[in-house]
Amino acid sequence: MQTSSEKINYEKIWDEFNKKFSSLENIITFSDLNKYPKYQKFIINNLNFFLNNQEERCINNFTKSLNYPEIIDFYLEIYLKLLFLFIKNKQKDTEESKIIFGIGTGRSGSTTLTHLLNIQKNTFTFHEHPPGVPWFNGENIVKFHMKRFNLLLNSYSNVADVAHWWLPYAENIIKENPNSFFLCMKRDKIQTVNSFLKIKGNGQKGSINHWIKHDGKFWSKNIWDETYPKFKVDYIQEAVGDYWEYYYSKSDEIEKKYPKNFKIFDIDELSTEQGQLNILNFCNYKHPITALNIKKNVGTVKEGRSFYKLKNEN
Repeated sequence: MQTSSEKINYEKIWDEFNKKFSSLENIITFSDLNKYPKYQKFIINNLNFFLNNQEERCINNFTKSLNYPEIIDFYLEIYLKLLFLFIKNKQKDTEESKIIFGIGTGRSGSTTLTHLLNIQKNTFTFHEHPPGVPWFNGENIVKFHMKRFNLLLNSYSNVADVAHWWLPYAENIIKENPNSFFLCMKRDKIQTVNSFLKIKGNGQKGSINHWIKHDGKFWSKNIWDETYPKFKVDYIQEAVGDYWEYYYSKSDEIEKKYPKNFKIFDIDELSTEQGQLNILNFCNYKHPITALNIKKNVGTVKEGRSFYKLKNEN
């Protein structure tokens, strides 16, 4: 339970932020925020960071919190407002704006691709930015991310997001955003399956299995389960193999339909200068930067662990 003094202090921080930066009252009033005590405590504490010149800490705390379920609309709108305030003084160059999506099954060079895009001038890059997009019925989450991209495009010429979950929504995104590009990285099927099995637990009891519906008694439930399609098979090896087949079959269809916006690249292209140039030139970078010493994700990374940091352009 909050004491009356805590409530007064929270309201004081809320009022101070609204006076100094921008009113959040058009998103939610303080009295309504009181109805959500867990959200209120988190939001007010981080507004206090923002007030005390710890804007980056505030934004990254909000970003990490989006990994968890039950994020509601007003929370996302406050997040977008804070992001706007965080980047508003960053000036973009004169390049035409574009959104770049790095996709692939996973275990297919996404981390390396993220690093390659991140070293490009005037490019804001994120790897698996939360909240994850459900494979089915994720349109509202896609809308949130598109708002985020368009907000970032006020300060950056290029915004890139790398995650497997964009594929089901690629066609609609291209139709609504003609200057969007999809880089689909592809790795050998057997290598992909084996790599997934290795990092998910090799199908043993307690392993993670995103690709088969289950009750959590043998395989572990995971917050990313909804971001993958499901297959009616008995074994995880079959499921991951079917996932690979389905993913690249769908990618082939979209590439044929939108060849100027969607292209499949072999993972080996990330390992050569010419291959990296092929990837960057497809996105119409005028001055592409290559780097052959990019560290690959040989093992794994904690999913969704990427953070905001303003880039200082030379």
